[in-house]
Order: sequence, then C-alpha cells, then structure tokens
Amino acid sequence: MITKYKLFIRPACDECMKIVEFMQSQKIKGDIIDVTDAEGEKAFKGMLCLAGEQGFKVNENSDGTYTFPICFFFDYNDIEKIAYTTEDAKRVLENKSLFDIV
Repeated sequence: MITKYKLFIRPACDECMKIVEFMQSQKIKGDIIDVTDAEGEKAFKGMLCLAGEQGFKVNENSDGTYTFPICFFFDYNDIEKIAYTTEDAKRVLENKSLFDIV
C-alpha cells in the first residue's frame, strides 16, 4: 500500500512541474525535493543508496547522470514503485487504489 512519496525535481523542467502539480492534488503525503541545491542533491544520493539496498535500479543516462523528475513511492519505509513521468505516477496511484479495493 502506498503511504507516502519523495519527488525529486529540477525547477526549470516542464515535466517536473507537471508531476508536482499532480502529486499535490493527490491525497497522499510526500516531499518535493529540488536537486539543484546541495541539500537536495545529498538527499537524492541517499535515496539512490536506499533504492539499491532495496533492490531497485534507478534509470541512469549513459553518461551517469539522471533525468528528472523521479518519484519514489513508499509503503512506510520501503520503496514500492518508482515513477519518471506524471503518467507513471498516475498508473502507480491507480493500481494502489485498485489494490486497496480488492
């Protein structure tokens, strides 16, 4: 069950702003983190470590960089899903709703 999210963004990114708007309209708590500042970059690196520890591979560009947005969905402290677009996030939350009904 999805209980929270952490959304990593770059403010100048159109898709990032689109997913921010979508996630803020949902009834789920979460954090939106700007990776263009040092604190946000550090938080993202920590999230990459956690993802690796929990068996998740975050999509990486061929040059070792990452394309944002990246949204991590959690079941309490465990990562459940990763979304890279607003459409991905919608699918994750739709599946969550269907799962909760069953």
